[in-house]
Amino acid sequence: MSSPFPLDAQSLVLLQTTISFITAPFNAPSYNFPLFLFGIYATDNTNSNEPLRLFSVLVGASGVLDIIWLIKTTDQSGFIAMLSFINLLLKAPTFFAILVALRHRGAGFSAGQLGGAASTGVLIRLHRFTSAFNHSHNIP
Repeated sequence: MSSPFPLDAQSLVLLQTTISFITAPFNAPSYNFPLFLFGIYATDNTNSNEPLRLFSVLVGASGVLDIIWLIKTTDQSGFIAMLSFINLLLKAPTFFAILVALRHRGAGFSAGQLGGAASTGVLIRLHRFTSAFNHSHNIP
């Protein structure tokens, strides 16, 4: 028997995209709506696992940002605050549903693989930038 509320990655991402769309014009985290739009693409793209791996890292990181944002924000209406909190709570099952989706696609996932080459590329570019900055400013 199937559940009336499936907890697969696509359903969770669609739900969170809807919540983020509703809260977008109000005082709510502005990064959630574009993040979950990317999540729709990542869950629908079956040609490569890379977008889904990157999305898993972004969902985990945005959960931390949401906690900081909710602590620091005081001027938010009760309904929007509740939707923002629900969106935060849904990020944990979404993260684990993404890991399950990656496993079903045949992709392994260890801590070093989450985010894959995309995050590795970002880290390499960041290292090159900081090295060049340090060199140009004579910082050892």
